[in-house]
Amino acid sequence: MSELSDHTKLMNIFICLANKNRVCTPVLFNNHYTIETIELQFNKQDSRKIHSDIALINPQVNNLLLLECKDGRLQNDQCERYKTLNQKDIVTAGITTLSGNFTFEVSYAGTQEKKDVLIQDIKNNTCNFPVLICDDYKVKLEHNNFNCKVLQNIFSTNGGIDIPNPVPLFYYPFGTDDSEAHILSWIGPTLIKLRGQCFNIDDILKATHQCFNYIDNESLGNIKSRLFNILKKISKNDMNEFFDLPPSDAQFKLKDFGVKKFQTSINNCVNKSDKEVSKETQKAMSEYFK
Repeated sequence: MSELSDHTKLMNIFICLANKNRVCTPVLFNNHYTIETIELQFNKQDSRKIHSDIALINPQVNNLLLLECKDGRLQNDQCERYKTLNQKDIVTAGITTLSGNFTFEVSYAGTQEKKDVLIQDIKNNTCNFPVLICDDYKVKLEHNNFNCKVLQNIFSTNGGIDIPNPVPLFYYPFGTDDSEAHILSWIGPTLIKLRGQCFNIDDILKATHQCFNYIDNESLGNIKSRLFNILKKISKNDMNEFFDLPPSDAQFKLKDFGVKKFQTSINNCVNKSDKEVSKETQKAMSEYFK
């Protein structure tokens, strides 16, 4: 089974809650919060960089929510950058359509398994950022409070918000944190549709990423680079027989192959990559819990 990062799961939960859909009650959307940018990156006035996973806006209360989806420990430097973030930084960077005297908040989201570590890191850094924790069925406020009454009410009433199980992945199916195996398994059906054609990385992303147009340009470039390297790798090695010479270095060209044979080859690549990732994951986990 290809490995999907907790980061990507968390991203999809909150994007789902902020979009009208049929798989869950979109509580953020119903309370006038919508996605402005995904994987937002910008520089503060002191030149230090902010990288926020999801930026949501609520024009009715003129509020901006910068959400960090954490699948690991809190970085001290990141926390310091957020603690000194101010409205002028945001206005100067031009990263929101809100205007006037808008308010903003930073919140961290994590998993039930890593809740204690995340909250302890928040305490150690003397941060007052609200911490949202997702289990298999709910997301709820577990530490600190929101200044915005709308957000406070959303996440603290009735034990939190119901979330879909399983989590739908079509909004943000993969990012740079996900394994090669997971990315390959997700783009496989699109590659089958492109057999006999020339295509580029944008074609793949537009077909697989429903929120393609919301991803910040710099972050999108990182995802494109990761995807390009994966396709370049399989086109030169394990799946070389399915690829033809493209008209340019920025493109790929697939031969008009048999679907069954191609699917088997993709599955073999996924399984091979999965074994490599599992070894890396086991090593990382053993280092983490030393």
